Amino acid sequence: NVENCRLMAEWLAAQGFWVLRMGAAVEKPVSSDNPRIIDYASGYRSDFGDIFLLGYCKFFVGDTAGIFWPAGILGVPVALTNLVPITHLYPIAGSMVMPKKYRRAGTGVLVSYREIVATGLDGILDTQGHQDAGMELVENSSEEILGMVSEMNARIDGTWVATPEDEELHERFWSIFPEGHPSHGCPARVPIDFLQRNRSLIV
Repeated sequence: NVENCRLMAEWLAAQGFWVLRMGAAVEKPVSSDNPRIIDYASGYRSDFGDIFLLGYCKFFVGDTAGIFWPAGILGVPVALTNLVPITHLYPIAGSMVMPKKYRRAGTGVLVSYREIVATGLDGILDTQGHQDAGMELVENSSEEILGMVSEMNARIDGTWVATPEDEELHERFWSIFPEGHPSHGCPARVPIDFLQRNRSLIV
């Protein structure tokens, strides 16, 4: 839901960024009166513009849509939200990844990522497969997306300071994926804010 990116876009604009909403096929336009938030996808998009903008932005924020790959190929730091399946998290150093959450259908009970991996549900690709497994996917919240982006910006600027507890949480998340799993050893960072908000999911 593009509305979940509004808080992040407004924060970036307040920091002096120009924020461009990308995409070749979008469900609805972005509604913002902020002149620094531009709905490039709805009124200005071109193939050349896509590649040019991706190559010259400070960093790219996206999800599983394939447009993030040119940014990475061009050496632009990438922050990816709402990732699923978690069998293949973005394997490029300097990037950030934040997966969707899983909950049991009908109960609202969130399921730990360790259980998802242990039961083989981490590789399901489509909505029907999750429904058949009794699972629903939960989109990352506006606050989680903002947390990821503010950390990404600080890391690029060299101002991010992590505590030992932060690093322990980060290592605990990646320990979920055993040796031989496609996401084992992934060099991407998971946002500390996301890990702090969801400690129960990385036990």
